[in-house]
Parts: sequence; structure tokens; C-alpha cells
Amino acid sequence: MTARTGITIDPSAFFDTVRTPGFRTDPYPFYAALRERLPVVRVESGGWLVTRYADVLTVLRDPALSTDPRRSGLHEKYASERTEGTLGEQAFSHFQFLDPPAHDRVRAEFAVPFGPGEIKALAPLVERHTHRLLDEMARAGGTVDLVTVLAEPLPIAVILDVLGLPQADAADVAAWAQHLIANDDPDLLVAPERRVAAATAATEFGRYLARHAVSGAGRSGNGLLRTVLDAHRGGRLSLNDVLVNLMFVVVASLETSAGLIGNGVAALLDAPEARGRLARDPGLAAPAVEELLRLDSPIQYTPRFTVADYRIGETIVPAGSHLMAMVGAANHDPEIFTTPDTLDIDRRGRRHVGFGGGVHYCMGAALARMEGCTVFPALFARFPELRAAGAPQRREMFTLRSLSSLPVHLGQ
Repeated sequence: MTARTGITIDPSAFFDTVRTPGFRTDPYPFYAALRERLPVVRVESGGWLVTRYADVLTVLRDPALSTDPRRSGLHEKYASERTEGTLGEQAFSHFQFLDPPAHDRVRAEFAVPFGPGEIKALAPLVERHTHRLLDEMARAGGTVDLVTVLAEPLPIAVILDVLGLPQADAADVAAWAQHLIANDDPDLLVAPERRVAAATAATEFGRYLARHAVSGAGRSGNGLLRTVLDAHRGGRLSLNDVLVNLMFVVVASLETSAGLIGNGVAALLDAPEARGRLARDPGLAAPAVEELLRLDSPIQYTPRFTVADYRIGETIVPAGSHLMAMVGAANHDPEIFTTPDTLDIDRRGRRHVGFGGGVHYCMGAALARMEGCTVFPALFARFPELRAAGAPQRREMFTLRSLSSLPVHLGQ
């Protein structure tokens, strides 16, 4: 299939395309081709890509669809490949995989620190960690990798404080989270060694959290660990609920915020006028963050599963199917966003779907937004001559679009 974009897409070999350097660098022309000719299409994994904004929004919000992968025939299809290194059935107590009412019950226990008032109260904490990291960058001087000195350390530092865990453990927690993130792709794309590494990381991370739970860490103050331990002692959560979902909170915080910061800085380095305005006027940070989330969404697709035959436009998707709601494609739909491939920090109107939708809307969205609104103005005000010092490197993933490296010169 060749669209007017000049991009050829073969749905029977879509994931071969996903593995190419061209797709990794810029997937949006491929998504444009799909939106134009095959907006709902079955690919070789057995999943169904959905790429138009209106359809993606409907899929994300429809309570008739499930988020439990066990509802999909693909779960059993690839089960034999997961016999070694699997995270096991206990992973399905993760509220991302639960449907209401179980989802609502578990999520409610973890959502307390992410409410509007609680997020507002975190502003000094986010600012303190941001300026600490910028100070460390200034002391290093010269050329640094923005991913390793800012984009990844900031969300880890913040979420450790939110949980009530020691900052001294940041390196270990970040390493475990990175292995779990690397496993967060469709089965067809996850090599066996990545599954084994993720399973090992989950075991070690779970033991670490369990030690803190048993030792009483987090029982004082307002940390999330204390809150969910109270829920466990009150019989509202099992210990497995606590451990699996705490891991998810850390992973989600890292992949969303680190992706936003890395992708956003890379985009702003190519847009000096927008970068200068943002440094001079921090009031532009909120619309700029929304536009950066739309332009290069850290999460590119969100899964849903059909429990009955499901109609999307003229297409009937069979029961037991894996719907791949392509939020990255939806956020570039020209029917919704004018000049969608262009960064426009003055853009207003329809909201992007980078944080999903419906009852599974990203719990940490407000925290990620706060981190972005803090980082971008502070970074460019502190280093007004910041410039690229080499080509950014992309993670070799499909679900997550983020950078593994972004060399920059501080201009000092």
C-alpha cells in the first residue's frame, strides 16, 4: 500500500518496518500513510492498528473494551515464548490491566498523591530537584548527555520522594525500571533476553520494596508507600497488589516524564524562536508542554481488547482481538491538528491523546506536566546557548518513543 505520502506500508510485515532506522527516527509519515488508506488494519502480530484521532479517542474511552491482555487470543498465542523470563500471572494485579470495578478499587489506593492539591504541593520538590540537577550540569560544563544528567534522573528523584524511599537508591531503582520498560512492547518485538532481564529486575525490585515494607520504611510522613501499606494492613490490597503497582508507578513516571523531557528538548533545539520565547516567558510553559506531548508523544500506543465483535467505522474487529490505539498517529491527524508535523507552542484547541483516555487516563499526567513546565523554562534560562553536540539516539522500542542519548553543549 502506497499513500500520497510516498510511504509504502505492508500490513503483513508492519513490524519489519517498525524495526527500521527510518521508522525509529520518524514514524509519523508511516502513520500518515495508514490513516489515509488503512485507518483500521490487522497486522502480522494479529493485532489491529487504529490510527485516526476520532477512532483512537473512541477506543480509549469505550467501557465496552477491556484492558486485560488475557481477553486477547494473542495472550495464549505468545504464551509459549514467555515460559522463561515471564513476570508471571501476578503482574495482572497491575491496575493498568484491570477492568472496572477492580481497576477503580486498586487505582484509588495509589491515586492519592496525584490529586490536584497534592500535585500543587509537590511544586517546590520538583523545582528543588530540577535546580539541583542543573547545578550539577553547570559544574560539569562542556558537553553532557541530557538524558543521563536530567531527563532520567529528575523523574526518578521525584517519584522516590513521592513514595517515601531513599534517594541513595536512585541508581538501582532506575536500572530496574529501565529493564521493565524494555519489556513493554508487543510480544513480537520483545527478544527472550529482554524478557529474562525484565523478570530478574521485577524480582529484585519486588524484594527491595518488600524489605522497605517489612522494615517499616515509609510508615512515617506522607509517602505513597506508607499509604498503600495502610491499605494492605486494612485488607484493601494484597501484598502483591502493593508491590506490582508500586513498580508500575515508578516505571510509568520514568517513561512518561523522561520521554517528554528528552523529546521536548530535542524538538526545541530545532526551534530557536520557540526556545527563546520559553526562556523569556515561563508562562508559555503549559501550552508548550501540551504541544511537545502532542508532537512527539512518549507513549505511542495504548492497548485495548475486544470482548465481543467490535465495529470501528466500516470494519468489524472480532472478539478476542488486540486493538492498538496509536496515540502517536492520532496526535498527527490533520483532520484535528493543522500542520500537525510542525511545533507550534501557540497551538490551542483539541487536546492530544498522549496520556490515553477514559478511566485509564494516565494517573501521573499532572505530575509529568509539572515536571515539564518546570524543566523547560529553567533549562533554557540557565543555558541560553544550549545546542546539540551530536545526533540524538532513539531507544529501540515501539510502544515508548524516547531518547537513549541526547548530547548537548551547554554553551558556557
